Amino acid sequence: PRAAEPVKDDTFRISLDPKPTDRLGLDVVGVGPSLRVKAITPGLVKAWNDRNPKQAVQVNDLIVAVNGVHGSDGPPGNMHLPLLRALQQKEPLEIVIAREEE
Repeated sequence: PRAAEPVKDDTFRISLDPKPTDRLGLDVVGVGPSLRVKAITPGLVKAWNDRNPKQAVQVNDLIVAVNGVHGSDGPPGNMHLPLLRALQQKEPLEIVIAREEE
């Protein structure tokens, strides 16, 4: 995977290339049109974090797009479903992460 490239000030992009047996290593919950990271478990995201500490995915980060799919593409009440489906694909993933300012 190539290094992440900035998208907007409060967002960044990560690239993962899952194999059929790989685990993403993310526990997420739908929040409006996004997915909130609840936990990071062993898997591709943890490996990304180890290699890219300055752009590490953290608990409470928001996944706002996966391979060009946005949560706003989903049905009302379940807008995050397209993001979940996109994350489950065993193909190269471009994930846009937003970090809320505290």
